[in-house]
Amino acid sequence: MQKATLLTGLLILLASPLSAQKAKPLPNDLKWMTQSIEYAAVCVQTYRAAWRAVKASAAKESRNWVVVLDVDETVLDNSPYALERTALDSG
Repeated sequence: MQKATLLTGLLILLASPLSAQKAKPLPNDLKWMTQSIEYAAVCVQTYRAAWRAVKASAAKESRNWVVVLDVDETVLDNSPYALERTALDSG
């Protein structure tokens, strides 16, 4: 019984600082990127427009060519990393 009481007290003590901390609200840019329907729509619209432009340019070319992209925040969704950093920085 005494061990259970000690363990319960220890758990409450350890959990108290965590529950006392309020989560910092997300910055607007990160909130928009991760939670808005508009962001997803803008991404789809942008890639569709880019595809049309690439397709039109490819039809005019007779030689090989490439498309170069900056991967960060365009092709690769790095919002999970930004969310982690925000959570760590708010503590």
